[in-house]
Amino acid sequence: MISSQSVFERLRQITALDSEGAAEALPLCALAALGISERTRDGADDCDERLINAAAACAFYKLMLLRAVKSDSPDSFKAGDITVKKASDANVRLAQSLMDNMMLEAAPLLRDSGFGFLQA
Repeated sequence: MISSQSVFERLRQITALDSEGAAEALPLCALAALGISERTRDGADDCDERLINAAAACAFYKLMLLRAVKSDSPDSFKAGDITVKKASDANVRLAQSLMDNMMLEAAPLLRDSGFGFLQA
């Protein structure tokens, strides 16, 4: 099984975490490590960097979603000619892109759970 501590350490390389952010991130890292471990092919090394990166990217995505949901500030506001927009949507899109790329890199180590009906 992938170490949630390894995932947490990798997440800390992706984003800065204060003590409150670390408290939010630890359970997300554990969930991501478990999720990727359950999809890992038999014989794959749980310490493979691609798996740890994929799990950290999943945890980062979930953390960005959590922060976007918890944000109580308005999406944007305008004062005269100046408009300020919240960056959480952009952060979620960035995290989604990172997760997609890391999952693609880890794909050779993951079981294919897809189904294809090729002929009737």
